[in-house]
Amino acid sequence: MTWREFVLRREGYFREKKNEDIRQAKHTRLIAYYTLVSTGSIDVKKMSLEKFMPIDEGEKERVIIHDWQKEALMKAVNEAVNGK
Repeated sequence: MTWREFVLRREGYFREKKNEDIRQAKHTRLIAYYTLVSTGSIDVKKMSLEKFMPIDEGEKERVIIHDWQKEALMKAVNEAVNGK
């Protein structure tokens, strides 16, 4: 397995883990919401499912790559390819 294959496999694992966590959070939210609705504790007209328990699933961290980092990477790639 090459380094790139390892990195891709790792990213895929973490993406699947995050998706699984979001699915579990939505499932738990749904059970809690309908439990409260069935007991009459909350009014469906006043409290929507999203208002009851918001889940942030679209936020991503932005990574900023500086020029010196690009240069260091290209230098390392060139050294690896040329065999220095």
